[in-house]
Amino acid sequence: MVYSDNSGRRIRRRVKRRKQPAGSDPDEAKTRYIRQVAAENPRFTPEEVHAEIYYNRGRHDISKDMVRKVLGTPRPKLPLWPFGR
Repeated sequence: MVYSDNSGRRIRRRVKRRKQPAGSDPDEAKTRYIRQVAAENPRFTPEEVHAEIYYNRGRHDISKDMVRKVLGTPRPKLPLWPFGR
């Protein structure tokens, strides 16, 4: 954030951001919500699950890192063509 005093000088103040303490797990409600969205969209990667939560559902309190931590390793994507070659 930038403020200016009476002389016109600009004063910068750092914005304190809230972070989860290191080594803590996300709370149970957020974990359940992430798993619910992933179950509704089984072919989504963790990045796509985060995009669904962030942009389509408007929840900005769930980070990409939290989604990756809950869903673990990326799930294998199934081929779009359901039949053999």
